[in-house]
Amino acid sequence: MAEFIQYQKMNIKEFQNLCADVVEKDIVEKIDKKNKVKRNPQLSFTQLMEEIGELAKAVNLPKLRNKKLDQNNLSEEFADVFYNYQF
Repeated sequence: MAEFIQYQKMNIKEFQNLCADVVEKDIVEKIDKKNKVKRNPQLSFTQLMEEIGELAKAVNLPKLRNKKLDQNNLSEEFADVFYNYQF
């Protein structure tokens, strides 16, 4: 995996800011309220698994689809996974 993934160095604060930029908790809460969604462990777990799947798809693009790795999308998918992990 490491042979085709390039990454940008960032400190913890920069990473937290990236996570906050991708999906802010306020936005999630507003969407949940609008759709009358009540968070529970099962919902949080399934959303985390969905985000992990999206990250896996982004990581595997070069090998499975013969497409160039999209660094911006990869960063966003990592941020989504870490963001959902906190729920």
